[in-house]
Amino acid sequence: MKKILLSLALLSVSIGLVACGDASSPSKDGKESSKETYGAEIKDKTTVSKDKIKANLDTDLPSGMKFEILAKSASHTLETQTGETGIFGGMKGKFKEVPNDKYTITFKTIPLDKQSKEIQEKFKSGVNGQFIKDGVFVYTKTITVAESDLADEKPSSENPETNESASTVPTEYKSALSKAEQYSDAMKMSKAGIYDQLTSEYGEQFSAQAAQYAVDNLKADYNENALAKAKEYQESMQMSPEAIRDQLTSQSGEKFTAEEANYAIQRLNN
Repeated sequence: MKKILLSLALLSVSIGLVACGDASSPSKDGKESSKETYGAEIKDKTTVSKDKIKANLDTDLPSGMKFEILAKSASHTLETQTGETGIFGGMKGKFKEVPNDKYTITFKTIPLDKQSKEIQEKFKSGVNGQFIKDGVFVYTKTITVAESDLADEKPSSENPETNESASTVPTEYKSALSKAEQYSDAMKMSKAGIYDQLTSEYGEQFSAQAAQYAVDNLKADYNENALAKAKEYQESMQMSPEAIRDQLTSQSGEKFTAEEANYAIQRLNN
């Protein structure tokens, strides 16, 4: 009888250990689904004018990733453009006084070991897309600069701050409006905040005219944007209503108007 009881006890322990091992081992599918993919999607928005190249590439890379843009032809090598990816993974650079020629434009990030620790950690836990090799993002395209090229960003003879037909609105203005819509929809920013981000040399680097066109033609409910920001401060930082009001209207903060901040504070607990 003792032998039987001992055998049953050992079998029970063995089953328990197997069950614990299964419970603590996440499924392969579950682990993979939680990983972020980088370098899988791009949107090339590069434009060419008479003697300028505006290199512009939207990616799915994390913000703050250091990059360089190279432009080279058989006879010319242009000055390398450098920067860091924007909030939406944008890589931008401007080449001026470009001689007529056929150029190869290369967008590439610097090696991963020279990126910030935060970027390195994201890539360690992420999945590499088709444009990533050995931790470096590379995308290449060929363009031609010729006398016949028209400047896409050339302002219209009509007032750019009005709602013109799509055919008369410069490409830069339409791009600025598209970016403004992203900032409003995704980040719930104020009108002044969006304008500053569009024109900032550390942001989107649009011209003042293009940024003004964008915010003037953006269909956004800034009252609701302010309310969304207010609730974010309340829930994530447990701030008081008056502290939230100050943050919403601060020129070093969200830059909403006093009326928009009032709307938000009055509806915080709705």
